[in-house]
Amino acid sequence: MTQEIRGALLRNANEFDFRYFVEMTMKALQELFQSPEFYPVILDMEHKVLRFVRMSPETYRNSVFLDLRTRQVGSSTFDIRLDDLLLAARRAPGVSKKTHYILNSAYCCSTLLARYFELLPSCFVLKEPRLLSQIAVMEHRADLPWEPVFDLCVKLLSRTYTPEQIVVMKPVDCCSLIGERLLQFNPQASITFLMTPLRQFLLSILKSGERRDWARMRIRTVFRNMGAAPQLAGVDPETLGVPQAAACLWLIHHYLYQQLAAGPHRSRVRLVNGQELADCPRQILPAILEAAGLALDCNGLAALIDHPSMRKYSKDLSRPYDASSRDRELAEVERCWAGELAQGLLWAQKHGWECESIAAACA
Repeated sequence: MTQEIRGALLRNANEFDFRYFVEMTMKALQELFQSPEFYPVILDMEHKVLRFVRMSPETYRNSVFLDLRTRQVGSSTFDIRLDDLLLAARRAPGVSKKTHYILNSAYCCSTLLARYFELLPSCFVLKEPRLLSQIAVMEHRADLPWEPVFDLCVKLLSRTYTPEQIVVMKPVDCCSLIGERLLQFNPQASITFLMTPLRQFLLSILKSGERRDWARMRIRTVFRNMGAAPQLAGVDPETLGVPQAAACLWLIHHYLYQQLAAGPHRSRVRLVNGQELADCPRQILPAILEAAGLALDCNGLAALIDHPSMRKYSKDLSRPYDASSRDRELAEVERCWAGELAQGLLWAQKHGWECESIAAACA
């Protein structure tokens, strides 16, 4: 791509043909929409550019987070003006291929589910693309043409190495805010909405200082960008302690799922209990795969579930981990932080939470 543009410049160094240069530039930018070789890692709003890094299928698989920690090919990055990309995106074909989103409440085994998909050659998996999370919380910015930028973002993130591949995208939790937009954009898109029961979610937050800090910061971001949830009217996120902030986040995701489940595209949305996915993958995975447009026979499903990587911590494959390890860890957290757990549960009860079961709560 860049060599072609450089060649156009060199050929016209003495007698510069601006129209020719523009045509060659647009042709090169159009090619950018055909392959995920160059990954859009971040939108720089200060300079109005989109930063790209070069990737391979291996670096995509080895990147737990597709953000500034992405394991790219080489160390070079390059910026392309946002205005140029928006123009090219208008000329690029719409997205009509199968795409499956794993929307999630965070800390609910979503990376585990992404790893399952990653074992299937027919899937091209993106784990926590930062660009999508940026767009999810920018909808109300006056300095951003949100709809065209959303169009650009989804087109770039929907590219595959081969035409038959299905894109599986596991974004961060705040992308649940744009679930309906994602379904509207692509009639072939589907969503697995992954959550754990409130008790497990609270324990997952209380277990570490980093996650506690995350909950206090995330509630401000999500609250600022979400539509009004009736049961949370009057709540000031600045006044919430950690257990209350975590409970509020869970209720918000519960509300966002309910909106999708009642919306015009509800047939393409499936709720999954992440705890059950970890405990009983043989019972839970087939329905998820079917919703994504995939099917495995008994042998294929067994090979997926019994793969050695499934006995490792999904964000660090050097660390042994399984459902039993997770249960023991959460039991120890509950023993240590029973008081704060009770505070979170009580706060949730006062704001509309009625039962522990995800399935019953979302019926």
